[in-house]
Amino acid sequence: MVCPGCGKELADTDTLCSSCGSSHSPVLPSHSKTLKQPSRRYCGAAASLILGLLPFLPVGRLLALVFRTCSATLSLGVYYFDFAAALLAIILGHQAKASIRRSGGRLEGKGMAIGGLVSGYLWLAGSMIVIAISAFVANSRIAANQASSLGSLRTINTAAISYAQTYHRGFPPSLAALGSPKAESPNASVRPSEKGADLIDEYLAAGRKSNYRFTYLAGPADSTGKIQTYTVHADPIEPGKTGKWYYFTDQTNVIRSERGKEASESSTSIAGQ
Repeated sequence: MVCPGCGKELADTDTLCSSCGSSHSPVLPSHSKTLKQPSRRYCGAAASLILGLLPFLPVGRLLALVFRTCSATLSLGVYYFDFAAALLAIILGHQAKASIRRSGGRLEGKGMAIGGLVSGYLWLAGSMIVIAISAFVANSRIAANQASSLGSLRTINTAAISYAQTYHRGFPPSLAALGSPKAESPNASVRPSEKGADLIDEYLAAGRKSNYRFTYLAGPADSTGKIQTYTVHADPIEPGKTGKWYYFTDQTNVIRSERGKEASESSTSIAGQ
């Protein structure tokens, strides 16, 4: 160090110049680098990652194994559990990223937070797609069941007319009379008769087809012994799941429908039949 008054070399620790007596401040050693505070991992980031991975684990199967069941209630509970885990993973992941960004390097775990966010969003997106596909498939099956039941009612009406014209006893006493003929003895030949006219298939003759239940009621016989009236109800076996519409028809061949309740002769007729 040089004295600013006389130019004499001085030691760094000297406060007075021995030649000219001028005072000056000693040069103190300085640190070129500040001490860096140690960083720590943000626990919210780890929690986000763990929660994001939970829905992808076979938790539902483990619970089903423990409780020895795989009921719809358990499946719904597992779905809600996974949904809550994915949602919490997303919330904690965003909070962790924001906290780590504001910490200025004092907090770590950004990768974990991103992992939790990606896992949570992936599960939510996947579950929404599965729900949409399941709803589409379910509605398609319901529509197919309803269309099939309408076709079955038309078949019954046509078969009832054919039965009356063939056997001259009026309309059939039951659906079984329109079904396959039964042999009266093991060696007897099987041919269509008024007890089994072979006009409808075995499922419809038994009263169940395409997840619908068909109830045929023959009217009373007149003075000549002929049945002049009948009614047919077509109801979904599992309302809301196998069908939403209920149907009704009778000897007029008009098909009527009701949504959510049993149809009757006063229900709205189906256009186009």
